[in-house]
Amino acid sequence: MPDPLAQFLRRKYSAWSMANRCPTPHRSAEPATKSAQSKSISPRCSSTCAAASYATTELDIGVQLPVILGGIGNYSLPALLRLGALFALLVIALRLIWIYPSAMIAWIIRTRILHHRVTRPPLAAIFVAGWTGLRGVIALAEAMSLPVVLANGQPFPNRDLIIFLTYGVILATLVGQGLTLPPLIRLLGLESSQHVDQEEFEARREILEGALDRLEDLRKKDSGPFADVYDDVAQHYRTRLSTLRGEGSDEHGTTAEHAQLYDGIARELVQLERRTAVDLRNQGRISDEALRRVLYELDLDETRIAAEEGRPTE
Repeated sequence: MPDPLAQFLRRKYSAWSMANRCPTPHRSAEPATKSAQSKSISPRCSSTCAAASYATTELDIGVQLPVILGGIGNYSLPALLRLGALFALLVIALRLIWIYPSAMIAWIIRTRILHHRVTRPPLAAIFVAGWTGLRGVIALAEAMSLPVVLANGQPFPNRDLIIFLTYGVILATLVGQGLTLPPLIRLLGLESSQHVDQEEFEARREILEGALDRLEDLRKKDSGPFADVYDDVAQHYRTRLSTLRGEGSDEHGTTAEHAQLYDGIARELVQLERRTAVDLRNQGRISDEALRRVLYELDLDETRIAAEEGRPTE
């Protein structure tokens, strides 16, 4: 019968290899050969590869669990469940215990040493930060990396039990803490408030109005033949300001409908640029690194457009 650990590592390598062939804004993997460089990818490959990687991890847990349970047959099922629950509670409690002093120390460093103007983090927010200490693929990989046998040929003590307890922590944090996080945030009153939304609106409005005022000053000082450049830049900022306000028109005739049309065209062009960049990569005309840089800039443009419209990015 094939070694379960060897099968696990082979599946992990396959998922890792597939994911590394999918460039994302945060990662690029140079293929080893020119033929590999010409492999076709899609603009949505990063999300597909992420889903495949997580699906592979869940499959690994299901496949490995019977093998692990067979290695700890000297424990009864109730005893294993009690150990798993106790260990998961211990991990969660330890994070909640150290998150409070660490948050306070970080706040003291930022205010007393770095002289940042930040408010003291509320205790409820610190608790939520501690509650989000979810465990997943990394914890499982660390547990599975334990050797089956030691250098002297003896089995690694309690290896299967350690892996089982890791499974328990993953289940308790991903399912238990993950599912309870939204109601916990609502219960503690930490949802985005209208006050914060209004502050963001005022900040964006003042930023755009300040930029327009500065453009007008620069236009008056520049007597050169390139006045149309200032007009183009000013129109761009007026469009963003109209999108932010969402109604009426300014003294230059920039209406909300004009701003919406502008952003719709901008989104369509960003998607076209993304598809073109991916096609160039698929044809082998640009490298993964060049694609990563282009996609990073397009992601920033798309995020800016979405933020001005007040909607989440896709």
